[in-house]
Amino acid sequence: MTPVAELSRNDTIEHYNAVMIEDIRSSVKLLSEGMTSLRSELKGEISSLRTEMNGRFDVVEAAIRCNADNIRELQNDMKDVKTSLSRIEPLIDEHEERLTRLESSPA
Repeated sequence: MTPVAELSRNDTIEHYNAVMIEDIRSSVKLLSEGMTSLRSELKGEISSLRTEMNGRFDVVEAAIRCNADNIRELQNDMKDVKTSLSRIEPLIDEHEERLTRLESSPA
């Protein structure tokens, strides 16, 4: 670009301004094309990332459901164990009493 102070006699300020405006238009057009290209690329990346993340979320959700089912099953098993223990405890107490009596009785 020619600075205004260095204009030759044949160049006018109007011509200089027209050249500058054309240069600015060209720069804006390049910037606009770059932004459009970047936007398109980002849309593709976002879409790809969304697909990948949805797949991962599906796996995590399935694992959580499976773990929740396992926890419920373990809770039910624990209830069964507690129920069995509550039935066995009196029998153990009774056997301990009998053993104590047998051990303390003269032989």
